[in-house]
Amino acid sequence: MERINYHQLYYFYVIATEGSIKAACEKLHVTQPTVSGQLKELEESLGCKLFRREHRKLVINAEGLKALEKAEKIFSMGDELVNTLHLKKGSPRENIRIGVSEAITNHTLHAFTLEAWKDKTLAIDVIHDDLPYLVDLMNQDELDIIISDSSFNKYSDRYKSINIGTQKIHIVGCDKFKKLKRDFPASMDGQPFLNYSQSSMMRRDLDYFFKLQGIQPDVIGKVDDLLLATLVAAKGHCLAALPERVAKPELKKRGLFVIGEIPGLTLTEWVIVSKLSQRKLAVRKVIKNFLN
Repeated sequence: MERINYHQLYYFYVIATEGSIKAACEKLHVTQPTVSGQLKELEESLGCKLFRREHRKLVINAEGLKALEKAEKIFSMGDELVNTLHLKKGSPRENIRIGVSEAITNHTLHAFTLEAWKDKTLAIDVIHDDLPYLVDLMNQDELDIIISDSSFNKYSDRYKSINIGTQKIHIVGCDKFKKLKRDFPASMDGQPFLNYSQSSMMRRDLDYFFKLQGIQPDVIGKVDDLLLATLVAAKGHCLAALPERVAKPELKKRGLFVIGEIPGLTLTEWVIVSKLSQRKLAVRKVIKNFLN
């Protein structure tokens, strides 16, 4: 069996991930004839074309996609081998920088990073802020991943948003609010309610729902922190809206009750990566581990 030339395979991998031979040349710091020649030799050794030409552009074909999938695994294993050996010598871990918007639950953050904390080749840095600021950091290549309650599709050629799950929204309160279950959601009218900040997708959805139903809760304030909303509600000061995965464990712990579920309203969570960050094998590995 003819052995594959891994040098040629790497050239193919760079062409595929960069999107063109010209971009691959810039990344590899070699001439176009060199890259084209290496690709041609790889295709000849494999016995098939890996790209097709469309309007003077290279577009990866079905065979190329299969080859890219295998190449990613090969180079990922190579990175793991190098990182493992370097770690023994005290070399630094690879940083994965994660930005988290305020509406994201700690449950989601924990689940997303669970496997990454175990990886001895990685170091995970997490910061919390609003989405515009986090996107600005990603623009400056200071973040690799953003976890948010809204997608970011403003520049579809530069960013990719991946849906990682949807949760129902529950209205919760302490014992004195249990009577509101009877005529929910109309019973919320005039009741003390702690809302979320204007930057939150959940806040916009709640406002729309209240307007649609003709409900006007007595808004005692606005916060960004889900835990703070939970604690204030547990003290009996107000009702609060909590995502399902937050509400369930807090009910017994804080003495809260589900007053009702907001019909048709959900919290959808997203992972956002840039064109640059999604090329990093470690970033794709963290996301793949979570989705699996």
